[in-house]
Amino acid sequence: FTIGYEGMDIGAFVSRLRAAEVRLIVDVRELPLSRKKGFSKSAFRAHLASAGILYSHVPELGCPKLIRNQYRSDGDWSRYTADFLSYLDRKNHAFVNSQGVRAQLPHASCALKLISICATEHMSPARLSGKGRR
Repeated sequence: FTIGYEGMDIGAFVSRLRAAEVRLIVDVRELPLSRKKGFSKSAFRAHLASAGILYSHVPELGCPKLIRNQYRSDGDWSRYTADFLSYLDRKNHAFVNSQGVRAQLPHASCALKLISICATEHMSPARLSGKGRR
């Protein structure tokens, strides 16, 4: 599933992950930095590790800044979805994950599934972040 950390401190965030029995966090932020204490890459990894949760930074699965900026500019969710799917399709090549294992970024990746489901169900980014009504 996806989760954002807005409105939570690191303790509440990790508690929510543990309650959901999450075993791995894939951080798709281009730059895994945060002004919010505990959510920058090294501290984040340490907090997760102390809870028995693995961490992997895979920015290739995140939405590029150009596409995010376009959405901020025009608010066109259909365009955002199409552009992001196109980006992920172009990224469909072998890459080495954080454990040094060559992996394939298939069309059935979690990000593709998520964005496809969202597009199909007309979910807005606000609903993805938990800010919208469910």
